[in-house]
Amino acid sequence: MTSMVFMTGYNHTASLYFAKRTRFGGPPENYRISRVIDIICRMNWTASFLCFMLGNPLDLYIACPLHTYFFFLIWLAMRFQHESNTSKYLFRLKLFVFACFIFLLWDCDFGLSETLDSFIGHSGSVGGLIGFMRELNHVCYVHHWAAFIGTVYAINQPILSLQLRKLESVGKIPCFLAKGFMFGALGLGASYWFDGPFQLTIAYFGVIPFLFYVYLRNMRCTLRERNIGIFSWIGKYSLEIYLLQNHAFSNGRHLVIIRGFPRCNFIIVVLAIVLTARILYQSTTIIRQMLFPNDGMRCVQQFSALTLGIIGLYSLARVLIWADMVTVGTLSTIVVVSGILLYQTVIDITWADYFTSEKPKRSQSSKGSVASINDNVRADESIAAKVSPPIMGTFSIFVIGLWWNSWVFSTGTLPDSPLSIACGAFVNDGMWIPVQVCSAFEKSKIQVEYKSTSFFGPAECGKLSESIQWAWPKTSNGCSFRYRSDIEVQRKLEGKRVMFIGDSSVRSLFFSMCRFMGDLDAGGFDSSLQSHSDSLRKFGTTVIEFKWAPLSVDVVTKIKNLKSTGVILPGNKMPPDLVLVGAGVFDKLHLALTDEDSQSERDVVTRLTAELRSLHQMDIPTVWFTPPTVNTRALNSDEKRNQMNEESIEDMRRVYAELGVESSVTFVLDGPSFTHERVADSFDGVHYPDDVYEAGSQILFNALDWLMDSSGIPIASSYNDRPKFQGNPFLGLMMLCFAVIGLFFFDGYFGISYLAQIFVGGNSVSPSELYDDALDPIFTRLKLNQSTKECKVEPQGADDELRSLVGRSSTSSSLSRRR
Repeated sequence: MTSMVFMTGYNHTASLYFAKRTRFGGPPENYRISRVIDIICRMNWTASFLCFMLGNPLDLYIACPLHTYFFFLIWLAMRFQHESNTSKYLFRLKLFVFACFIFLLWDCDFGLSETLDSFIGHSGSVGGLIGFMRELNHVCYVHHWAAFIGTVYAINQPILSLQLRKLESVGKIPCFLAKGFMFGALGLGASYWFDGPFQLTIAYFGVIPFLFYVYLRNMRCTLRERNIGIFSWIGKYSLEIYLLQNHAFSNGRHLVIIRGFPRCNFIIVVLAIVLTARILYQSTTIIRQMLFPNDGMRCVQQFSALTLGIIGLYSLARVLIWADMVTVGTLSTIVVVSGILLYQTVIDITWADYFTSEKPKRSQSSKGSVASINDNVRADESIAAKVSPPIMGTFSIFVIGLWWNSWVFSTGTLPDSPLSIACGAFVNDGMWIPVQVCSAFEKSKIQVEYKSTSFFGPAECGKLSESIQWAWPKTSNGCSFRYRSDIEVQRKLEGKRVMFIGDSSVRSLFFSMCRFMGDLDAGGFDSSLQSHSDSLRKFGTTVIEFKWAPLSVDVVTKIKNLKSTGVILPGNKMPPDLVLVGAGVFDKLHLALTDEDSQSERDVVTRLTAELRSLHQMDIPTVWFTPPTVNTRALNSDEKRNQMNEESIEDMRRVYAELGVESSVTFVLDGPSFTHERVADSFDGVHYPDDVYEAGSQILFNALDWLMDSSGIPIASSYNDRPKFQGNPFLGLMMLCFAVIGLFFFDGYFGISYLAQIFVGGNSVSPSELYDDALDPIFTRLKLNQSTKECKVEPQGADDELRSLVGRSSTSSSLSRRR
């Protein structure tokens, strides 16, 4: 990211500093407000479209406003008193004032951070606007010097280029020593960056490795002459590719087009990203040219109208969500009406220009016939010509909607899209399927037929020839259940609090979730831990708790105690985002001995139902874990085989369902659904191997799509952990000293270029003495020197020199100058 911000400073400074004056000696066209609006829209148009259309958190697109902020600062610095940009010292004094502004804003504590905190507030989440503003403030601080260093390098680039050419003309040995000494100095700085603390070095020294690479890339003439054309072509669409790959490969999720063939899928997805990026680039370019003309006032008016239109539509969307009116019919109507209004607005704005430009053509084609001209005008203004485009657009939207709806319900939901609450009736209907561990074809077949990922790798191939794993069959219910990776689970539970209350089977699910969160030893043998006790694990901003409650009455007591202490009340600072409850198996062993005990057990279940319903009424998602299948033959005592056999447990499940336990919770995790096929693997009749509980966890993770809100990490648990003021005034003063060296000593490497003078002798290669030779010819060609504005200049030479400055060689003359 630092190198990208550096390039933002370099590219925009070069385009403004070496911009050709207009014909009448006015400011260069690159300074006009219409170009600023065009660049801002170029940076943010696609990101805004993807964010609004896909409903993604704003943090995913934070790079776009980051670069927009630095571009606007650079434009202001270059636009203010732009007549002085050709002055040797006045221009650099202006940039030094700009550096002082950066120092005061980010490195000095004047209470701005506290003011920002009071303005933004602390409530909200990372995915929301408040979290986005706080994260943007943090990212801007981390890279606050990078754009300025890129600016300094851009204005000194011709001097550095001339110095390299002079060094290569003095002889091989002096040239080798001078370049080697500079290379060693920059390499030493880069090595310090790698060894230093990340947060410190990235904010103040993060550009050193990039400067080291730039010098290494330009050390020899052979390297400067050559470049890889495909990188230049991809760079043209780099913004769109960056945004699209965030959606295709990020946060542990990936776009699946060909399921079961990961390499082929990767190739096709990459090609699709590149082609889509090209289409997006061309589309946004055409739209920008249509909406934002070169006329500054008209451009501002249309930009303001577009901004107000987007705000209005966004406000309408929030109102629809608030009124619970987000339906296919409502959205289709709004899209059609908005499209017709937009079409009519565009026609009204562009019709006068179109008619004026077409009238001479009509006159020539009709050879002066007034009747023919009138016929053409009436044809363009006829009702059919005006009505047919909206009708065709409405019909297209209708056809696309029907096709999309039929495709989704015939093939399942889109890959990685959240499941709806209607899928809760089918999520437990999975199965255990055989897996040929060493066969890539069989594992791919599992992905195609069951939409499941085989988690057996090469390490298991030598140990197992065949195994089984949990999967879901293809269905026509519109639900695409799939295996959730540990990265997806960690992302989903980021900033969340999950609570497990129950017996040893619930504890096994607790350990399974901990393994997905990264604790691979969870559930293993540990003599230091008590088996019948509570447990709490923290994984970053995620909190997972287990409350030991072997009997149903213990579950009731635990819930009441947690409510009385305010732990699971809505007013708590961090209430649980999910509560999973399960019990009943050991009730049959210890309580259900007589008819009186059976009635007492029913009373306890009734109280349990009331407590679960109270959690549900607090809008806390609650899951009931139905006891898994019991392997009666594996129970280790006659008492257990008589009281805890599968028939007794099945009767107990039926009683719990009749008394309303299952209807009082948000979701039921059916234990027998993923254990009855593995009952022979139960080593003590009640407990199962870890992979069985991971199947239960996978059912739960799929259900989280509708159980748990994905709004993001609470502000209190993430951003407030950072210090409010992050700047370092001493390092900021050091950067000001480097700014003085880079600006007033004319060195883009901040003093290191002067080391070359030691080995050259009588030939002067110091940057301060190369200023006039390097920049005066460029200013003259671009008509930037007032004293030489009467000179006749060939435009081709100016263009070649400008291309050489920004590293684009197109002719032999620019190539020879860079040599």
